[in-house]
Amino acid sequence: MVINENRRDCPNNRLDIMQQWVQPFFPEAEVFGTWTEESQQKLARTIQPIPYDELYMTLQSWRCTLTTPASGSGWATAKAWECFLVGTVCFFHPGYDTQGHILPTKNHQWGSDEVKELARFLRCENKQDFQQKVNRIGQDDFLWKRMVYLQNEHLKKVFKDTRGGTKRINERLLG
Repeated sequence: MVINENRRDCPNNRLDIMQQWVQPFFPEAEVFGTWTEESQQKLARTIQPIPYDELYMTLQSWRCTLTTPASGSGWATAKAWECFLVGTVCFFHPGYDTQGHILPTKNHQWGSDEVKELARFLRCENKQDFQQKVNRIGQDDFLWKRMVYLQNEHLKKVFKDTRGGTKRINERLLG
């Protein structure tokens, strides 16, 4: 995982997620990021930052990863799009992208059947669901390739529909 520590005084903070979702199931998982000494001691591991120019190659070396809430918010970050770009299956913690900006939530049923399939698989309901899906991706080449394909197709469609984001920017500016 590439995950930077964030606020610890909020729900769904990354230290708690690491302790509850990653460490018990995947204690040997590679983890890169910027963390305090105190949190590294709580996790009983050393976590080193990753140079930005190595980010995509590192993400691409894994079959899957997890993206988590930023500072307790439900907002989306660039992590999912970065993973979609390089072919790494990106699981969503239930507190991530709660507005459905990247993938629909149960409350946001937009998109094609393929996007809904992708959302149902990538959005994890709990830590056991996450563990089972990671294990499935590790064991089932067809499933892994299917999810990589669906992620990439979704990325391309969103990029095309928004003209790389410029459509939304122009609408705001010219509005």
